[in-house]
Amino acid sequence: MSENGTGLELLGFLGGTAKSKEAEAQKKLDQYEYLMEKGELLTDIRFTQEIKEKGLQAYDGDVQLILPTEESTLYKGIFGATYLLERCYNVKITRVDREEKTVYLSYRAAQAEYRPAALEKIKKSIEAGEELEVKAIVVLCRDLQNYIVVDILGLSIPGVLPYSEWIHGYAANIKEQAVSGKIIDVKIKGYTTKSTEAEPRFLVSRRDCVKSEWIGIEERFPLHSNIIIECVEMQGKNWIGKIPGVPNISVYCFYPNRLSPTTGGPIIIKIGGQYSCFVAAIDAEKCIFRARVKDMVDRS
Repeated sequence: MSENGTGLELLGFLGGTAKSKEAEAQKKLDQYEYLMEKGELLTDIRFTQEIKEKGLQAYDGDVQLILPTEESTLYKGIFGATYLLERCYNVKITRVDREEKTVYLSYRAAQAEYRPAALEKIKKSIEAGEELEVKAIVVLCRDLQNYIVVDILGLSIPGVLPYSEWIHGYAANIKEQAVSGKIIDVKIKGYTTKSTEAEPRFLVSRRDCVKSEWIGIEERFPLHSNIIIECVEMQGKNWIGKIPGVPNISVYCFYPNRLSPTTGGPIIIKIGGQYSCFVAAIDAEKCIFRARVKDMVDRS
């Protein structure tokens, strides 16, 4: 320890830091108590850990947020276990424990207050022939059925979004775009065939909520013009590519039946490979874009 008191100054600094953090935590707890008394809804809450005996957990500084196990497993059968940490929650505060610096949250309380009114509004819009636009959270992709399960308004209102309704045209590698927990805009089209009065499920579409990149596509890419295409998906008779800078247009490309004019060898198609192609056909109305390969692009 130095003789000039540096050690004591350091201890004082650390103690001051501890007091400062304690004061900050108590201030946060004051805010949470105020929100609880006002009955405010906390929206878009994400949790970072699942503890078996506690439930879902997150931290706001030194303040612990807990969604108890009985709350976190609500609708788990519908949405799946992996969804618990990937999704956003709308919750209400039920208890603030100042001694433990813990805030307890309730998903059920939020649902009890907001879900019935939301369902009623959705049902009335369907009866009126309207397509209500709302927020929804992506839950998971069901490849065998070719649809995405979404949680409408984050209130455990199940929605079914067919792959064909994700964007205008074919969506290649849709699972990379429709990641669990992503918040999207959708329009509610009606009920699904499995919907019941007790457990309503809704058919939704994202396509009409996003701008179509097919508008003016024929002018941007004239027939027989040369373009660079990156392979993103392999299929039986075609491979699917993307034009750099145009993410929502899937290009159907024919497998090459010619040798590379550069190497004299075969043109190998692989995921991530880039190819020099020419536009073979475009139909913006039907969302069809076809191209033929001329050669590989050497990016080395």
